[in-house]
Amino acid sequence: MVMYEENFVLNSRGMKLFTCVWKPVKQEPKALLFLCHGYAAETSITMNSTATRLAKAGFAVYGMDYEGHGKSEGLSGYISNFDDLVDDVSIHYSTICEKEENKGKMRFLLGESMGGAVVLLLARKKPDFWDGAVLVAPMCKLAEEVKPHPVVISILIKLCSFIPTWKIVPGSDILDIAIKEPHIRTQVRKNEFCYKGRPRLNTAYQLLLVSLDLEKNLQEVSIPFIVLHGEDDKVTDKSVSKMLYEVASSSDKTVKLYPNMWHALLYGETPENSEIVFTDVIKWLASETDDIKYEESFIRNSRGLKLFTCKWLPTNQEPRAIVFLCHGYGMECSITMNSTARRIVKAGFGVYGMDYEGHGKSDCLSGYIPNFDHLVDDVSTHYTTICEREENKGKMRFMLGESMGGAVVLLLSRKKPEFWDGALLVAPMCKIAEEMKPSPFVISILTKLISVIPKWKIIPTQDIIDISYKEPEIRKQVRENPLCYKGRPRLKTAYELLRISIDLEKRLQEVLLPFMVLHGDDDKVTDKAVSQELYRVAVSSDKTLKLYSGMWHGLLNGETQENIEIVFADVIGWLEKRTELGNDRFESELKHNNDGFHLKE
Repeated sequence: MVMYEENFVLNSRGMKLFTCVWKPVKQEPKALLFLCHGYAAETSITMNSTATRLAKAGFAVYGMDYEGHGKSEGLSGYISNFDDLVDDVSIHYSTICEKEENKGKMRFLLGESMGGAVVLLLARKKPDFWDGAVLVAPMCKLAEEVKPHPVVISILIKLCSFIPTWKIVPGSDILDIAIKEPHIRTQVRKNEFCYKGRPRLNTAYQLLLVSLDLEKNLQEVSIPFIVLHGEDDKVTDKSVSKMLYEVASSSDKTVKLYPNMWHALLYGETPENSEIVFTDVIKWLASETDDIKYEESFIRNSRGLKLFTCKWLPTNQEPRAIVFLCHGYGMECSITMNSTARRIVKAGFGVYGMDYEGHGKSDCLSGYIPNFDHLVDDVSTHYTTICEREENKGKMRFMLGESMGGAVVLLLSRKKPEFWDGALLVAPMCKIAEEMKPSPFVISILTKLISVIPKWKIIPTQDIIDISYKEPEIRKQVRENPLCYKGRPRLKTAYELLRISIDLEKRLQEVLLPFMVLHGDDDKVTDKAVSQELYRVAVSSDKTLKLYSGMWHGLLNGETQENIEIVFADVIGWLEKRTELGNDRFESELKHNNDGFHLKE
């Protein structure tokens, strides 16, 4: 059974856009799937069979008609600005994901033809937001058969600003070459919500611009995807789908080419062919959704504050070990560290996270750390409790801390040096870079004001987002994340960070547990020299240092996809090696617990 609902939303330009949803009735959706229809098409009729199949497979399926398409407002078949169209889709679909009932669910995109281009641009806007994409004959390049002659194109471009809505672009009847089955072509021609005239001038120009842009930037595609293309497609270019598979930076990618199939794989083929395509789509989605379970909850700390916690666990195996995340200053776990957690889970580990007091979804004034020791105690208490659960006894325990989270990890290991099996320290805050600190004179003045105005945002410093994340799109995502603190550091917070970093820098030699420290050579937030010093002087007999040339502070999610792959190869490799070596700590604990225990005859 499938439940279907329709609605309308207003976009930022005041236009009414049609939206719809298909949901399984007798089960909680296993994941969310968002449809992006093709040029001149619409969702409620043309994609109904696709959505119904997916809903029956256990997914909640959401759709919408773009401006100028289907039941939405706007001149039929007219795209004035493709970026505006993508923004409309991004805003609506992001809003759905953030609803309470959808939190924690995986999010997939499915785009057909021009909708494939929409999907790729959505993924470019928020690469860490989406869990994967199904690209059906994506418009990464228009086939030569549907493009006018270059001379005609140059003339038409010059006319765009004068007659943008005119239907004067010459070309083949797209229905005749897109849909193999004649009765399906007839149905589409009778569908009043599908645009069937010649492409409007500015619409054609926008499609050409977008396809050229995508073709040039295929290597940037970083999300998991499957691309499906008919060998006999005369609308979009199958060779570019193959190229996408070959050059995309994604580590999880699949390509399917179907002999003798045309452009409209989902609904324009014979039933037998459609069945083949849908089997591949649903199998791929199942492989992406069935291996990770995500849950959120809240706990109370000793001061009565409600703290957000979350976990990512593999569903197809017992976790080989558990990894505890410690996020950076101003950050949070559920969004910012989601991609990190999922990568680690896919390697077979259980991952736990929490938002500190004053961070993310946890209680307290945003960005305020009144006492760093209390923060560390909260983390220690919660993570220790998790380790002591029956299902986790005997499992190795690792910590991963980023920036300020690296400081948290080092203080946790200082509290319980024998409890933890190892730590990954990503650009750890053992010393704040000089570029980030006010002058000593300013520090001395501000220190005297702490007891008077501890919460004031008056610390003069650079914009930490600008110098942490190399990729502009990631900076934009962090700024748009409502759970991240983005103001100037509060006075007491800055004092606590300075106090802790000075303390850690003085006591680097005390670090006992196995660790790997990773630092970007061009980090301007935390001092790489102190990471090098940590490696040199720490008494640990198992220590590794990784310095990455040309990389910045945000190694786990702020770099290019190629750089992130390099970093995670080191992270996963280190975890796997330590796990394979075995759990000496657990064996020691068992021996200690059994000392003096003798069997009676």
